[in-house]
Amino acid sequence: MTSNFTYLLAAGAFAGLVAALVSLMDAGSGKLPDQVIAGVNGSFIPRAAFERALNAVATDKRGALTNADRHRVLDRLIDEELLIQYGIRQGLIRSDGRVKSSLVQSVIGAKILLAESREIPIEQALEFFTNNRTLFFNSERLRVGLIRIPASEARDLDAAKVRAEEAADHLSAGLAFTDVQQEYHEGGALNLPDTLLPTGKLIDYLGPLLVDRAMALQVGAAAAPELISNSWQVVYLHERIQAVASDYDEVKELVLIEIRRREAENLLRQSLQRMRETEDIVISEVLL
Repeated sequence: MTSNFTYLLAAGAFAGLVAALVSLMDAGSGKLPDQVIAGVNGSFIPRAAFERALNAVATDKRGALTNADRHRVLDRLIDEELLIQYGIRQGLIRSDGRVKSSLVQSVIGAKILLAESREIPIEQALEFFTNNRTLFFNSERLRVGLIRIPASEARDLDAAKVRAEEAADHLSAGLAFTDVQQEYHEGGALNLPDTLLPTGKLIDYLGPLLVDRAMALQVGAAAAPELISNSWQVVYLHERIQAVASDYDEVKELVLIEIRRREAENLLRQSLQRMRETEDIVISEVLL
């Protein structure tokens, strides 16, 4: 029973609190608004929630819904609301970490839904895109070569480094990369594709250090050897395509997503600020 009770609180606490906050009925009048199916101690069960629950039952049932089905669904929603209110009185929203986390995430989710439901005017989207164009650049792409020279039983790290430096010097002198690689590379079969790759994908192959070295290179240059995993590694930059700004039409969906994400964050921040200004908050002098 405990786990089911906790689940009901987590699933329904936010809905119950929102229903109470947005109630349109005088608690003592006994009259329910049209959009409400039932009231429990002044908190309301929205008709939309009742309809969703009925639809779920109808999906699992072969025949048509009966009045008994409708009463059972409503009874379940009332039971959930009673359990939610009981849990609030018992302080479980604060004492149960799962319930508290679920409620916080539900409130944040409500702000996100509010932001997502708003239509973004094209003028606002274009202005945002213009002012934040770098957010929507196509990723820089590099075609990189690699020469790996490991230490071995016959050659210590110092000797391997000397050989790696020779390879880098040959590349700097203008020798063809394929010739130098064929002569010096001893690190086993290469799995680095000989094609332009986004920097994020290159990191999967080379790791962040070697990608940083490659990004600092001019085309046709080699970096100084780097010691990685008991091997000296030399990166060479064959080709680079700089990041370029996308056209609005190419990224308009990303633009709208980013606008709505920022609006949701702003709505949450404003709500918290208003509550901080109006609610009674006391902080221990230990922290002052």
